[in-house]
Amino acid sequence: FDIITTDKDEEEYKAKYFRDIQPAIDRIELYPEINTSISELSKLCNMSESSFRRKFKQYTNGISPVNYRNRIRIMKAEELCYNSSYTIEEAAMKLGFCDAAHLCRLYKQFTGKT
Repeated sequence: FDIITTDKDEEEYKAKYFRDIQPAIDRIELYPEINTSISELSKLCNMSESSFRRKFKQYTNGISPVNYRNRIRIMKAEELCYNSSYTIEEAAMKLGFCDAAHLCRLYKQFTGKT
């Protein structure tokens, strides 16, 4: 028999199985502009760095913590530029990018668009 899972089932599974890395996920999602190191994130979760990396990649289907943070930063930059009066430069500075060119490079890398 095939077991059919719903999105709710998957969310409950993730919430239970990945509970120990939730502090790091929360930190990344709440403060994407802060460049929190893997060491700091793993300490938040009381895990070794290698265990943290492995579990984090399981949670995100293979995305590293740095790329996860960058994806969130790109999404927030897109929101700021489209839904407010922020310029690309202002959004880049607000979200912790080195400069607008850095934001544009990562945006193209993640979205394929300029």
